[in-house]
Amino acid sequence: MDTGYLIGGIVTLAAGLFSLGIGVFKPQGLLRIAKQKIKAFTFGREPGDKAVVITCIVAGAVLLIAAAVLFAVGAANA
Repeated sequence: MDTGYLIGGIVTLAAGLFSLGIGVFKPQGLLRIAKQKIKAFTFGREPGDKAVVITCIVAGAVLLIAAAVLFAVGAANA
């Protein structure tokens, strides 16, 4: 397995788990930060808490799938 795929997979896996953790456990401080970041992409509209939770869960799932792909491609190129 190439080192780049391994490091990329580990970082993507960590980011996915972190995003899922925000979506599932809903810590208020991290949810507020995620809400501010999402607000920057919605042209100033304030997203609701439910929208932020759903966005974090979807982003976490997408990142976990990307990590699996990176690990699989890295293993195939070994």
